[in-house]
Amino acid sequence: MMSNWFADHPRKVHILYVSPDWAKRRGERFDARRMAQSLAEARVDCVQFYCKDHHGICYYPCSEGLAYQFDVIGPMVEACHEVGVKFMAYFSVGFDNYALGLHRDWIHVKPDGESWRMGPFYFACLRSPYAEFSLRQLDELMAAYPVDGVWLDIVPVAWRDYETPVYGWWHGEISHTCHCRHCHRRFLEQSGRDLPREPGADEQMALFRFGVEGVEEYLRQATDTIRRHRPEAVVTYNNAGVPQDPVFLSDLVTVEAHAPFYKNQSWAARSSRARGTPFEVLMPGALRGWNGFDQKPAPLIQLESAIPAAHGGSATIGVIGRPDGSLEPGALDAIRDSFVRLEQLEPHLTHTDPVSDIGLLLLVDPLHCPQLGVTHLKEAHAFHNVMVQDHLQYEVLYSVEDLQRFRAIVAPNLTLLSDAEVDTLREYVAGGGRLVGTGDAGACHPDGTRRDDPALADLLGFSALDWAPWSYAFVRRGEERLFEGIPDVPIRIAGPIALLGGVTGEVLATVQLPEAPATINTTLLWHEPAGDEDRSHPYIVRARHGKGSCVYAASALASTTTAFPDIAGGWAKELTRRLLSTALPEEERSLSVNAPPGCEVVLNQKDGRLVLNLINHYGGHPDYLPMNDGAVSMGPFDLILRRWTGGSAQAQIEPEGTPVPTSVDGSVVRLMLPPFDVHQVVTITGPQ
Repeated sequence: MMSNWFADHPRKVHILYVSPDWAKRRGERFDARRMAQSLAEARVDCVQFYCKDHHGICYYPCSEGLAYQFDVIGPMVEACHEVGVKFMAYFSVGFDNYALGLHRDWIHVKPDGESWRMGPFYFACLRSPYAEFSLRQLDELMAAYPVDGVWLDIVPVAWRDYETPVYGWWHGEISHTCHCRHCHRRFLEQSGRDLPREPGADEQMALFRFGVEGVEEYLRQATDTIRRHRPEAVVTYNNAGVPQDPVFLSDLVTVEAHAPFYKNQSWAARSSRARGTPFEVLMPGALRGWNGFDQKPAPLIQLESAIPAAHGGSATIGVIGRPDGSLEPGALDAIRDSFVRLEQLEPHLTHTDPVSDIGLLLLVDPLHCPQLGVTHLKEAHAFHNVMVQDHLQYEVLYSVEDLQRFRAIVAPNLTLLSDAEVDTLREYVAGGGRLVGTGDAGACHPDGTRRDDPALADLLGFSALDWAPWSYAFVRRGEERLFEGIPDVPIRIAGPIALLGGVTGEVLATVQLPEAPATINTTLLWHEPAGDEDRSHPYIVRARHGKGSCVYAASALASTTTAFPDIAGGWAKELTRRLLSTALPEEERSLSVNAPPGCEVVLNQKDGRLVLNLINHYGGHPDYLPMNDGAVSMGPFDLILRRWTGGSAQAQIEPEGTPVPTSVDGSVVRLMLPPFDVHQVVTITGPQ
């Protein structure tokens, strides 16, 4: 059983020690004690260090594979432990160009017969003899060194359509089922038939699970190998525990998320926190990426470190070493600036609990029904963007347990629902809860079979739905409060659009289908046919159930896009905000602040006090790259906290202890927050 040290060591770096045989002065300047001391001085408390790289080089003596010219790992583990830095062994699983160059039959083969590669590196097949080869290498590493954890890389496994939101580098191609001779033989043994090259829908699912089984088998063997020597070692792999992960055989959630998509880093942190295990969000320390020497300015490192820290997790920053074994003189400067501050803030950031008004349901089954979770995940991610922009306090929910602690629940284009989950949602609303739904409303059972009618239909105010054949439609102005400030113009919504039948709720807005399908002969200039007022259907419906209420939009709303892929559907996003406001008006929210959308606000609690995080996403804007004192400041802001029960309140900025002007009126606390550059932490306590 692993210890819980990972959660207590939130200042991590990921050092890419890569020293191929063509490099000059290879390893000549490696000094383990000097490097470890540099890490300690930068306030790093855990390092993930390359023990085997993508080239196949093992930086420790090994009986198989390509050994480095001297032992790097032994001295490095010893030196790190001497200065109090935990050591995690990075081990490249899926890339090993040395071994795959010698054994071409170990390469992962795509259905068309081509070898699967990314840049210069070939993917290994984990059903080939390569698996045993790499496990023997891992066994020798674990037997030799008292490492604190193992970080397995390039273990790509997820359904092919999980392309957005993107975590890290893999998407699209990650689900190629290997067609090497080893996989052909294993598939034939298991199923009695050959691997299909052009599979139908059922065969695609069978092939996906076949691929997942191979990865799962390897991960279990790798974990057994590690634990045989290091029972308390933390074991993880890249993108372990993300919503798309069909196995989640990790002690923690490990997510790769890159700048400048700071909302995506926030989503990675929030969805990881919901797993209930320690988590880390990894990002390169260089502007170029993992392979770059062009270090990010200090404000960017501080920003990217602050986002996971505000949610109780770890920021793991990538640092690339030189092939000669040294780090650039300033490689840790920006990290030190960020980590010194994080260390001072740790009493207020670690082991916190979120304070949330809204629960965002994320009910995906990435193993058995992965294809039915794709649009649901995209809509959930889009709701996240809206709620962060609007400073709504919310949590991701992987189950329907304990819904009563939330004032509202969001069910974003939710396809899979069990009867028990439906009953729980009904009880929640009947007891006074609010439900916001879009698009699918429980169209399928957990096994993927379709229901006759959506499971939540009557709860949401209709009895049946069909889907329009067009790929878009136009929402027209409806209930005044919902559309206040929105011009009386058609709001284009991307399909599919649900056509509701047997509506029992109050219709707040309608949707118009196009006059005709968009073809070369029906286009208006280069654009689409207009909406047809004779083909209007209910679109937004509000319904009552017991003491609670529901509001529903008949399509995926938050994730709708325009014809330009990089521009969100602005009016659709605004309408999403209005849906949330209908369910949870401003005056009923735990927190309100007059900050702009680029300010992420995170409210936590710890040891009887509130901990408020404000994070300036504009501080890392790629077009206005901050250098030194050039960060884009935010504030001052007026912030309101509701549901206060502690009498008088004292607030101060951490770690300086600067008092914040505060007033209390019953259950309402008002704060006057001063300007800040990147990350401001405020604690609010009652009478001492």
